[in-house]
Amino acid sequence: MDEALVETSLDLCSRVFCSLSPQLNGTIGSFDAALLKEFFNGFCTNARCVLHARILAGENLHHTIEALFKSFGIALSTALTPDKRLGKNPLSTKEKL
Repeated sequence: MDEALVETSLDLCSRVFCSLSPQLNGTIGSFDAALLKEFFNGFCTNARCVLHARILAGENLHHTIEALFKSFGIALSTALTPDKRLGKNPLSTKEKL
């Protein structure tokens, strides 16, 4: 990850929206980084969630993509973990979870 920094916010809310900024361009081997937007769009559509991922720093494309997926994984884990402070209340104001 080194010099890369990514901030990700995820809301499991039954609405669909995906924002990845800025768009990554380039290739790592035969992998086209432009496909990342398609991956996250597909995830949001099928999971019915809202995702915002902001790439704040990164000089090396490999490190930036690694930071993006690590940030996404942490946001997903956090969104799925019940908040013990809320007791038995649902995580969503829509009471869908």
